[in-house]
Amino acid sequence: MMNEAELIFLTSQSEAGSETVATVRLDFEQAFMAYHRVVHRYACALTRDAGLAEDVTQDALHADNSCW
Repeated sequence: MMNEAELIFLTSQSEAGSETVATVRLDFEQAFMAYHRVVHRYACALTRDAGLAEDVTQDALHADNSCW
């Protein structure tokens, strides 16, 4: 059985996936807009702390930006 964080992540993945299917390659701003909400919701479910979740989200998206 999946926990709440896994269910939120899977639901969010399907939402984000349907938004980005038509786009072959996203630039960072497009990726940020598409995935910020998903990553933040997942981080909130894992940490149960909105401030910490925002820090985790920023760190994750910053690391993604470094790969661009």
